[in-house]
Amino acid sequence: MSDKAADTERETRAGAGPAEARRIEAADRILARRLSPDWNEESQRELDAWLEDPANRIAYLRLDSVWDRAGRLEAFRPLKRPVTAPAPQSRRPLIFKFAAAAAAAAAILVSSLYFAQPSMRTYATAVGERQTITLTDGSTIALNTNSVLKLSANANARMAVLERGEAFFQIRHDATRPFIVTAAGHRITDLGTKFIVREETDALKVTLIEGRARIETSGTARHRATDLTPGETVIASAGALEKTMRPVAKLRNEVSWQRGVLVFENATLADAARELNRYNAQKLFIADAGVAKLKFDATIPTNGIQTFTRVAQQVFGLKIERRDGEVIVSR
Repeated sequence: MSDKAADTERETRAGAGPAEARRIEAADRILARRLSPDWNEESQRELDAWLEDPANRIAYLRLDSVWDRAGRLEAFRPLKRPVTAPAPQSRRPLIFKFAAAAAAAAAILVSSLYFAQPSMRTYATAVGERQTITLTDGSTIALNTNSVLKLSANANARMAVLERGEAFFQIRHDATRPFIVTAAGHRITDLGTKFIVREETDALKVTLIEGRARIETSGTARHRATDLTPGETVIASAGALEKTMRPVAKLRNEVSWQRGVLVFENATLADAARELNRYNAQKLFIADAGVAKLKFDATIPTNGIQTFTRVAQQVFGLKIERRDGEVIVSR
């Protein structure tokens, strides 16, 4: 390997986390072994077991694809001089030399593919807007108010970056092309899934409605990961992954914004006001700490500032004052 190629490999691997680097190295070794005569049924069983981990499978499939494409490119290269078949006794060393060289070259290529950002198309919604994105494979992404999503322009990559806000993903599962969402320093991998990703001030909230998904931290010294089952929500912060469970029927209320409404069950007025403020230029302000803790059940349109104030007046007897673009709620 040339000095420049070696430098490229070191720089690329330096950008990977420890877990990702280990997966790439393991995939390198496995593919090199498959070129040798020693590969057998036991080796295949070990490979099958290793591939049960979705992250391992991603690294292996992408590396295998690189090797496959490299082989096709090699077939189109003209020979510069006649090639003499090796003597029988030298064939085995040549196989291993080829395997080592191919592994080194493929490692550079796959590292670039695995960690490089593909060309992305940006989708954005203003305050109060929603947008539905339909992918070529039939998957859909519903983008909520005041959100920004970047989506791979390469149909084969199946990668999205949620830069701000909230999105509901309904993904058609493809084991050979996992759908990966990155947001707030975390990565979510689809395993056949309907899930919600919402970026909040200090954390990322991921809620699984259907299927399976895996969330992993990235960019931290300690790698953390957990698999989700339907009904589970993970709050992912810089230091922890906290998981809770609720009935799926209750969780579906979290995507009621797709119908233009917000469903509140045993919610405080402060929580409801905070949620409505995400959808409206006019903002609700709860001026009294006691009022903020009052609880109610209601279904309110996303643009329903007046509906909220009517509930506050008629149910709780509260005072409503409009001033400087704010609606102030107090006793």
